[in-house]
Amino acid sequence: MLNYILYKLLGLNFVLEAIIMPLFRFIFNFKKVGVFFSYFPLFNTVVQDIKWRDLKEFKSIDCIFEREKFKEKVKEAIKNSLAKIKEAGIKKDRVLIKTNRFVFDIMEQLKKEGILEFEKVREYKTKRQVSEKLQLVSTAKVYRYLLSKKFWQWILRKEEICVYEIYLK
Repeated sequence: MLNYILYKLLGLNFVLEAIIMPLFRFIFNFKKVGVFFSYFPLFNTVVQDIKWRDLKEFKSIDCIFEREKFKEKVKEAIKNSLAKIKEAGIKKDRVLIKTNRFVFDIMEQLKKEGILEFEKVREYKTKRQVSEKLQLVSTAKVYRYLLSKKFWQWILRKEEICVYEIYLK
């Protein structure tokens, strides 16, 4: 958690997001599913994975003062990515996704629309998703909000994480 904050403040997150992650994707044969997710065949899991070029549109929005616009942008990207899971050509009948309440609410909307079928497999735990949130925020904004209580409450808020099984057929 603190490592990623330090990397972000030193500008080293570029190394992680633009060099190490693409290499990791290539070695483990990740299959990109929309902007927000990739399929990890080794564990038959869908994971949050945003390419460097796609992060620019999220980083351009102020995550504190334009909170609703930021949430809507993230929500739309997640919704489009989840809808593309069935079209991704995954050879399995089901895939696992470990995610928070925010993504679950979007999954529920897609379930009501008949786009996505899923079932809760287990409760995972409650944890902070610092690196996941900071990935969507520019380094300049982290410096800008370094002393903002509202920013740190959002970054350090504990999230309920659960594992879901998405049906593909």
